[in-house]
Amino acid sequence: MPITNLAEVGTSSADMVGIGAFTGDGPLDEWRRFWPLPFAAAGGLFTAVLYVYSAGLFIEPLNRAFGWSPALATIGLMVVGLVAAIGNPFVGLLVDRVGPGLVAVTGVLAYSVALAALSFAGPGVGSWVLGWTLVAIASLAVSVPVWLAAIARAFNRSRGLALAVGYCGSSLAAIFVPLLTERAIETFGWQGGYRILGLLALVVGGLSALAVLRLAPTNRAMARTQGSGAGRVRLTPQARTDLGSSRFWRIALMSLLATLGVIALTVHFVSIAVEDGQTRQAAARLAGLIG
Repeated sequence: MPITNLAEVGTSSADMVGIGAFTGDGPLDEWRRFWPLPFAAAGGLFTAVLYVYSAGLFIEPLNRAFGWSPALATIGLMVVGLVAAIGNPFVGLLVDRVGPGLVAVTGVLAYSVALAALSFAGPGVGSWVLGWTLVAIASLAVSVPVWLAAIARAFNRSRGLALAVGYCGSSLAAIFVPLLTERAIETFGWQGGYRILGLLALVVGGLSALAVLRLAPTNRAMARTQGSGAGRVRLTPQARTDLGSSRFWRIALMSLLATLGVIALTVHFVSIAVEDGQTRQAAARLAGLIG
């Protein structure tokens, strides 16, 4: 999954200094005060990428049910990517204004319902694309910046370790989601598979969002600690310079190319393994091993 830089959109470097820098907290003090936050962020990232690591398991069932090609069965990933490219900056601004907790709670509820609603799609292609459009819009509010903004607000001297713990959530999803999805489809069919994913998103993401809402420093707390200017949305001269540089856009292009390759292999690996003679269960286990 591509990772969005938290400081790129609408936030100055001063705004992104963790609250610990202004309270004099050391690394251990930050962990004593905010230790659940990195683990909540990991749960949030696990939730955010459920649709990615489960998509490949639905290709064969959708082909049997409606005769859809692999390209049509996975068109949702393209829809999510297009919506994210347009909507992520606005979500970043929203996080700056209201805080990550409120965004995460609202996003998890919408995202869970949207995932489960995919079970009602078909046989018409229009309902499938519409369902994925709803998933794409809802997924903006559970995307990477929402969860990691909470860590950046709380941690300063131990931010690297805290972010690393948070990032583990997507890796855990890569390991476990393929096998969980295959078990759900085998037991309840492809419709039940999406409903199970929606329930999983609600439980894991809901607990994570409530933890972020309760523990992450609010805009008011940031303003009290850092001064009245904290939390204001502004683009600094340095940010304008960076966004206009060719180096920034070269990095963005290489990130896009790398993501295209990784996601394509991730999504279609199970189908490739099945065509090579593996069972779906074995292919799902191999996909988790790659993760």
